[in-house]
Amino acid sequence: IDADYDTEGDGTLTVVASKSIISNNGLLTVTAWDIDLPGSINTGTALHYIHGSQDLQKLGLGGTSKDMHITDAEFGRITAGGGMQLGSQYQGSATVNGITEASSNTIGNLLTLYCKSQLGSITFNGAASTFNSLAAQADNGIIIDVDLTTDAGIMFLDADMDNTAESSPDTHDKIEITMTFERYLKSAGQMTLDATNGGIVPSGGHLYIYSDSGVLINDRYTGASNGKSLHVNADHNKSGSGTFTIKSGKKIDTTHGKLKITAADIQIKGTISTGTSNMHIFTTNSRTMGLGGTTQQFDMEALEFQRISTSGMIIGDAGDNPNGNILLSKVSSSNSNNIVGIV
Repeated sequence: IDADYDTEGDGTLTVVASKSIISNNGLLTVTAWDIDLPGSINTGTALHYIHGSQDLQKLGLGGTSKDMHITDAEFGRITAGGGMQLGSQYQGSATVNGITEASSNTIGNLLTLYCKSQLGSITFNGAASTFNSLAAQADNGIIIDVDLTTDAGIMFLDADMDNTAESSPDTHDKIEITMTFERYLKSAGQMTLDATNGGIVPSGGHLYIYSDSGVLINDRYTGASNGKSLHVNADHNKSGSGTFTIKSGKKIDTTHGKLKITAADIQIKGTISTGTSNMHIFTTNSRTMGLGGTTQQFDMEALEFQRISTSGMIIGDAGDNPNGNILLSKVSSSNSNNIVGIV
């Protein structure tokens, strides 16, 4: 369906109240300047694509007004069991404000926000949003000003789709997370944070990253505010299956903020620095912990110790979900010299 075929910016797709577009499990593509949905759209088990009719067109989802605006109530009238993609390689910015769990539940599989143009950015602001699964992909950065949740599947955030450092207008290229006191990112599936050139930059408060199925830090993380903590729980449902991973060649630098990592297992392929603050590592589901040259359910090898610079380290926890036995073997001085203070 192309409601703005001449691309003059005046073509709206309208489904009147009590009426429906039903594709009978067939793929549905809608191209328009705007969408008005007193009625409903249902693609059954198939995918649903929504594209703007003009290059660099702005998309508003929820309580925000842009060129194409889909309110929270309208979003709840769309059923797409095979998932949905909003935007295209020509998409301008997208803004998401207050999409509720009830309205997003009818989007099965994966919701993709796709803003690949050089001006393509995605902003989450106003009120918190919840989706089943989310892939937010932009070429010019992602800004997160509110809490963000996926309650059924993955959360994949890519703020630099072309993975290329470019001049204006493509200069942001970062996942920017702002907060006054604290911010929560939560996912049921694996959470992946990716921003090749701009990196992951939180500022203003304490950041909590929770996933039931693992956390992957794919690019450098740098705290923009001094002394603000980072809390990562890669196995939030305590199932014993969520691994925390930092990619090889990448670095987590909390800028003197405390770092707490909870996970079923850990893969420190890059490096970690907490400056003058300490680091706390513990596992879930009463799993045993192997440190150095030994293998247990949770393993941190001697070379992984060597990649950590911190002012003190706590391993294990006696709280609501205590770990099992800890076995320590073959951690040399060269492995532990970057850990200043008491382990």
